[in-house]
Amino acid sequence: MPRVTEQTNIVTVSEYLEFEETATDKHEFVNGQVFAMAGASNAHNRITLRLAALLLDAETGHCRTFSSDMRLQIGEIFYYPDVMVTCLEIDLGKNAQTRPCAIIEVLSSSTADIERSEKWQNYQKLESLKTYVLLDQTQIRAEVYQRLDDETWQYKPLESGGKLDIPCLNLSIALEDIYRGVEF
Repeated sequence: MPRVTEQTNIVTVSEYLEFEETATDKHEFVNGQVFAMAGASNAHNRITLRLAALLLDAETGHCRTFSSDMRLQIGEIFYYPDVMVTCLEIDLGKNAQTRPCAIIEVLSSSTADIERSEKWQNYQKLESLKTYVLLDQTQIRAEVYQRLDDETWQYKPLESGGKLDIPCLNLSIALEDIYRGVEF
């Protein structure tokens, strides 16, 4: 499902970046259009924070974990993933990352379609990306896409009792650990 916007003016990348530097809210930028980011629910916030903490503890070498305040740049597209991991020294940019190995989004009713279609389509363009995860915020459930050696993607749904693998961190996390303290 495409994003709905009332904006009719196309904005350049430099105009977006200049605007974003002084904006009080975060905005994503796709196809010349700027989209305001909505606030997160309690469950969304807890899941994101818990996962980011678990990933931070597993960092080694040049790997870095970023939360939703770090932009991801894909050409002339800018997103704010809920959590992303990058493990390349050359990708330790100040204002945007370009080569994440893992991206995790927490689904909400207003963003699920975008994250499963538009964002997934664009994230696949990232050669560095090995893992894309969609976490449900209404139950213990994950949808995991892993890039295989032949460059195809394997889809694996996970339910309660499952383990989420983040290969670039050599990490396996029980879903219950990600959802600990989350009230549905």
